[in-house]
Amino acid sequence: MKEDNNKIIPFPNLEQRLFQKGLDLLENNHINEAINYLLEAKRIDDENENIYYTLIAAYMKQGNLQKARKLSEEMLQFQIGDEFQTQEIYITILFQMHDYETIGTVIERMRKEKTIPTEKLDQFNYLLDLSEAMLVEERVEEDDFSLIEGTQEEIINRIARLTQKNIGKYEQDIEQFLASEKSNPLLKTILLNTLKEISYKNDLTVAKFGHTININIFDYEALSDVPFIKNVKTILESTFENDYPSIVEFVLTIADQFFFAIYPLEKRYIDEVKWSAALAHVVSIYMQDETISNYFLNVHQVDLHEIEEKVSFILLVDKNFQSQI
Repeated sequence: MKEDNNKIIPFPNLEQRLFQKGLDLLENNHINEAINYLLEAKRIDDENENIYYTLIAAYMKQGNLQKARKLSEEMLQFQIGDEFQTQEIYITILFQMHDYETIGTVIERMRKEKTIPTEKLDQFNYLLDLSEAMLVEERVEEDDFSLIEGTQEEIINRIARLTQKNIGKYEQDIEQFLASEKSNPLLKTILLNTLKEISYKNDLTVAKFGHTININIFDYEALSDVPFIKNVKTILESTFENDYPSIVEFVLTIADQFFFAIYPLEKRYIDEVKWSAALAHVVSIYMQDETISNYFLNVHQVDLHEIEEKVSFILLVDKNFQSQI
């Protein structure tokens, strides 16, 4: 890490407070909020191994393996934390990313440099053999690798096997799948997330729920990082947390399901308050309690007729979401 002589810490032990808050949120499964606190802690103290390890765990729990991998590589590059522990985490991430070639390279280097503890040699020899076997199997299967055929589970497994090295062979499948209105919109989100993780840079056309958008996923935020989505959820949570605390989790679940299904259509959305109002109204419909919607509309001075189309669209999307899972 580069030393920053101008770094100012406004409060004593602020990074530890942020770290503890992030850790508590992570333990309670509030992953996105936890990541925000942990990133702020890392900004203040970028050599704290506990912050790094916890942030890596949060990204892995979120499913953002690319960011977890980059942090692990950063730790190894700048010698932060225990090297062997970090290598173990790094190899775990690589296995989840199906990057068997890099696994082999890493373990061979560790064996050559004799950095593997004696009691771990058998385990790492096994991992090396396994990675080599999986690499051979992957190369054999690639000829029959059809991205969009089979059951939903089979398609998800195939999407997970996409890498920067093999993506070129399946670009036509990917473009057709994303552009077809008939394709499962939830699988499209999973595919887009994978393309984002492997830094796919081609322009894409995505069709969902009667709407089409052109996007370069490399230049757009991952689902968990989209500012519009984060702002809508913040509005919902801050509106209900005091007077309707018992419904906050349900409201946020409905929001998460909606945005997962439509991603990346929200790129065109501009009115965070009205979309928040529409989601609140949908919750009101589901709970058969109009006071929920009325409360939100009164707080934010929104008229019901202004959000009717949004409400209808959310209900349509949610019906599709429930039928696909």
